[in-house]
Amino acid sequence: ACSTVRSQSPIMAGINDSAEVWANKWRKEVSLGIVPYYMFLARDTGAQEYFNVPLVKAQRFYADAIRNTSGLIRTARGPSMSCTPGKVEVTGVEEIMGQKAFVLRFLQCRDENWIGR
Repeated sequence: ACSTVRSQSPIMAGINDSAEVWANKWRKEVSLGIVPYYMFLARDTGAQEYFNVPLVKAQRFYADAIRNTSGLIRTARGPSMSCTPGKVEVTGVEEIMGQKAFVLRFLQCRDENWIGR
């Protein structure tokens, strides 16, 4: 029998809040046969405020880390976060009518018609 091991980790201030740390983590995982899966933002509970990484920084760290890795690592999604309707991925930042806005995409959702939107 064979199994696939996937990894997911929260991004946390003072611990892994840099693109270099994430790129190295994903490289090591792939070398061990682990498939990078999610970089996620901690929910707003408990000590989240202490470890919070602003969304714009998390997105930049993810994008910079992915850009500096091989295609085997590009299975990692992120940054992602849970919300009432489902799990959302921040795919980038765009300017709309002179205002910066996050581009979001549902990865999982209570309403299956919203997945991928």
